Parts: sequence; structure tokens; C-alpha cells
Amino acid sequence: MFFNTTHEHGQPLIQSEKKTQTQDELVMWLFRAFNNNGMTPSKVWSSLIELRKIDRNTPLTSIRRSITTLTKDGQLSATERQEKGHYGKSEGVWQLPKVEIENNQATLF
Repeated sequence: MFFNTTHEHGQPLIQSEKKTQTQDELVMWLFRAFNNNGMTPSKVWSSLIELRKIDRNTPLTSIRRSITTLTKDGQLSATERQEKGHYGKSEGVWQLPKVEIENNQATLF
């Protein structure tokens, strides 16, 4: 989801929305491919840079926005854990939602 705080219109708005969608897809790809014990936004950001999936100039806040959007969509979930982030401050850890099977029905946690 692109938050149009700069009031873009026309082609610039379409490009921003596409870029946001692509970034959400990259974040989900990373979690699916490498998520063993969860990741902080800083870890997601640095991993995507190391894997050359995003440019070093991509703001960490863009990755945080993507994680927030994916969490609201139920595609990621916050854990109780915290780890030291990129700026030396504690950050929350996110992971793929847990799935529990009960009576042949899956429930996300």
C-alpha cells in the first residue's frame, strides 16, 4: 500500500504504487526464503541490500512501511522478541504467521 502523503497524481502516483507493491513482494520473498527465527526491519533492509534486491539508498523507513502493511494484511506477525537494530536501538522481530491445524482447519496466529 502506498501512502500518498506527497499528493502525487497520474504517472508518478502509478509508479510509486508499483514500487511499493514490488517492495512488499521482496519483503515477503525474504521472509519465506530465509525466515528461521524472525527478522527485524534492519535485518530485512540489510539482507535485501546484500542480496542486491534493493539499492543501498532505499530508506529503512520504506522497509518498515512494508512490514507494517504486510502485518496489517496478516502476512507477517510481530513477535514478543526484540533485537538490536541498525542504529543500535531495540527493534521488534517479525515472522511469518504461525499456522495451527485443528480438526482439519488451519488457523493463523
